[in-house]
Amino acid sequence: MSAASFSVAGGAGAPKVSVIVPTFRRAGLLKETVDSILAQTFTDFELIIVDNMSEDGTAEYVTGLGDARVRYFRNPNHGIISVNRNVGIKRSVGSYIAFCDDDDLWHPTKLEKQVALLGGDERIGLCYSNALSFNGSGVLEQKMVRKKVFRNHYRHLFIGNFIVNSTVLLRRGIFDEYGLLSEERGYIAVEDYAMWLAIARKYALAYIDESLVYYRIHAAANSSNGQEMARKTFKVISAEFSKNGFSVFYSYALVRAYARFLYKKFQA
Repeated sequence: MSAASFSVAGGAGAPKVSVIVPTFRRAGLLKETVDSILAQTFTDFELIIVDNMSEDGTAEYVTGLGDARVRYFRNPNHGIISVNRNVGIKRSVGSYIAFCDDDDLWHPTKLEKQVALLGGDERIGLCYSNALSFNGSGVLEQKMVRKKVFRNHYRHLFIGNFIVNSTVLLRRGIFDEYGLLSEERGYIAVEDYAMWLAIARKYALAYIDESLVYYRIHAAANSSNGQEMARKTFKVISAEFSKNGFSVFYSYALVRAYARFLYKKFQA
């Protein structure tokens, strides 16, 4: 995670929530995503779209929306999506930050329910929900997150990531405290997991057991992708392990992550 200077949040007239959507060459899918965000029952938000220099009509579509809540930026991320998430964070002025991938969809009440939850308890640093998974053929799972955790999230996250990025709403001040998402290539696809662990080490997390996000599944992941994710997950857990004193639980979690990596490696 890297430090950076931020826009001033929470000033007079500033929206309550900043929604950040990085995108690249997905103009058609992005329209569905944006429609679901602009249809939220909670309307006090800005939508920051950070485009990785797409040339597929994305710029024309976004700039033609005619909605004052939408802000559009173009920035090359060189294959590291967290770079453009961080651009969005630095440009944001909301007190809360939400992420959404450019192919996922939100239930209309997502922000309404999450803002009420965060606003009701200052101890909560991040809230997330379940998600419905779907593809071109229809719904795959009504609730894709099978692990329901209501307390002690840090220990549970140490075993592995179960928080879907597009379901998250968190306090913007956390980035002032911890810095931005990692932009290291070795953390691609797990930079959010590293941040969730850092947050859970200090703050309470809250879970809403409703599918407030529709998570789009593309081509099935192959074994080499599984191996790479297992390797990166082990890297995150190893880095976090060094921040804890020795315990049987954390040692077990580390060994378990390494065993998962070896299993995926030999399976490939």
